[in-house]
Amino acid sequence: MGQGGRLSQGRAAARSARRGGLGRRFRGLWCSTALSDTGNGIFLVGATLIAIRTLDDPALVGLLLSLATVPWLVAAVPAGVVVDRLPAHRVIQAANLGRAGIMLAIGVMSATGHVYAVALAVAVFAAGVLQTFVDGAAEALVPEIVDSERLSDANGALSVSTRVFYQFLGPPIAGLAYVLWPPASSLLAAGACGVSTLCIAAVRRPWPHRRGRREKLDVLRGVRLVLRHRVLGAAIVISGLTSVANGVYLTAFAVHANSRTGLGLTSATYGLLTGLVGVGAAAGAYLTGRAERLFGEIAVMRLTRAGWAVLFLSPLVVSPWLMAPLMVLGSAFGGMWAVQAMNLRQLATAPGQRAQVLGVFRALSYGCTPLGTLAAGALQGVVSSQALLAGAAALALVTIFFLPTREAVKALRWGHARLFAHAPIDRVRVSRKILRGQVLSYPAATIRRMSSAHRHHAIDYIELAVTDLEQAKRFYTGAFGWQFNDYGPEYAGIRSPQDEAAEVGGLRRDEQVRAGGPFVLLYSTDLDKSVAAVTEAGGQVVNGPYEFPGGRRFHFTDPSGNELGVWAEA
Repeated sequence: MGQGGRLSQGRAAARSARRGGLGRRFRGLWCSTALSDTGNGIFLVGATLIAIRTLDDPALVGLLLSLATVPWLVAAVPAGVVVDRLPAHRVIQAANLGRAGIMLAIGVMSATGHVYAVALAVAVFAAGVLQTFVDGAAEALVPEIVDSERLSDANGALSVSTRVFYQFLGPPIAGLAYVLWPPASSLLAAGACGVSTLCIAAVRRPWPHRRGRREKLDVLRGVRLVLRHRVLGAAIVISGLTSVANGVYLTAFAVHANSRTGLGLTSATYGLLTGLVGVGAAAGAYLTGRAERLFGEIAVMRLTRAGWAVLFLSPLVVSPWLMAPLMVLGSAFGGMWAVQAMNLRQLATAPGQRAQVLGVFRALSYGCTPLGTLAAGALQGVVSSQALLAGAAALALVTIFFLPTREAVKALRWGHARLFAHAPIDRVRVSRKILRGQVLSYPAATIRRMSSAHRHHAIDYIELAVTDLEQAKRFYTGAFGWQFNDYGPEYAGIRSPQDEAAEVGGLRRDEQVRAGGPFVLLYSTDLDKSVAAVTEAGGQVVNGPYEFPGGRRFHFTDPSGNELGVWAEA
């Protein structure tokens, strides 16, 4: 990110930290997501109850549960393409209105006694397809309305919303509603999805608008983005292997916990322990931001790998009383990875790419988990459940070697995502490099190029204050063909025409334009010496030195009153 951008980002983060909030637009998005997830949980459980009790078709339940997840395999990537070409908040509203209509139709059919298995199956699948639009748009929207320093807090809040409202709150509401009146579950779900659109509409601040509508429609773009990107390539390998290990764990734990030769747990105890995993994951998602501020981002990534291993090994403990806290602890740390993976996807991609990349990740996750369950099922007669659990834990620990380096994540947060892009190469070569870990380290030569690109006490960066960031971007793109790196609603970096990985300046949103025009920044290899040099030469330091994400900076005036800035890397 540009130097001014990092300054604005730092100030915004400080303000957010003091307020303890994430802004009105995020609150609107969170409320919309919470209601939508509640409706989703009510509708799916209500549909299964209709299949069992109204239609008396238990076999239909398995089909409905499958149809609820299949959309992430077949529709997530195409949905991402659509979402990335449209305003994300409008996509959320339209998709939730569509889901409300589907749920309302099932409620009316149930109330009139004309609900059929085919209609129920189609409705569950269609609602699942529209859910891919909602989730993709929400993840794409977060980094445009929340400061990058608060991404973990925002993504953690969204993850908790999904787990609490979809997994824990929605099902019991559906059960109670069905007991009172069978159609009530579908009607309540429709109401929740409908009201969720009002949460977006109630926000009076402007929402970001999507660019790139003129781009050629390319369904495989998200796949190429992931394969060519160092950090995204690492993250998707980690997520894929973890999903496989989780599939192995789910099967092995079910067999080990319920068999006579295993733990021999009661159904109630088994259900309680399984539920505790969700509780731990929700707590971990909520605490991700705090953990990163306490231990550091990379340390927490390593802890997530250890957390998954602890979870997978916990059934080897004989006593449920010891198993329960291990499951909660392991799933809490393991659950933090979901938030961190969201952070990496959002930092590594620009607006117009994020929903597609999410679609690729979700498709892989939903595809790899069944691979693990099938493998564990096939091996049950060959190896013991304990060995399978140990193997799942070992696979989780192996993913430590694929974690991105501290320099890689730091560079992403500085906005240098393009420095991590590979030149176009074939997928086999990329896969081999990922598996050998070659693409996961941040090349020292690149770091040297980054640091040597700045010359001591030379003009390094031009910053323009604008009152309307989106309008300014449209003007400079239309008039001069400028391209930008977006860093949220407050700042956009101006890409260098010679090297798109570099920036020559930035647009900073401000209430008013400063009288002196553009703000000029110099670069220094030793900021303290530069302060002394300015003072000795007759200048006056008017602001700083102060720290911002990535370095330090101060402002000074020359003898004529011109105000300039000097910055240095951390």
